[in-house]
Amino acid sequence: MAYDITKYRHLAPDKVYKVENSEGDVFTFHYRGFHYCEEWYEDVLIFWEPGTTNKIAEWPASEFVSAQLVEG
Repeated sequence: MAYDITKYRHLAPDKVYKVENSEGDVFTFHYRGFHYCEEWYEDVLIFWEPGTTNKIAEWPASEFVSAQLVEG
């Protein structure tokens, strides 16, 4: 049974997750990690398209709501 991860620092790099943002949108992303962004004054989460090395999104950590590991 999958459970919700509600703290982005608990995400494991190089895993695929269903990720929900603060607007209630859900995406399936390959999580790569995070880094601090001086422009936004917060951490930024880095996501790739699953199965590729194409970076498709960077989210401010404040946009992260929850994630579920995609079993594979």
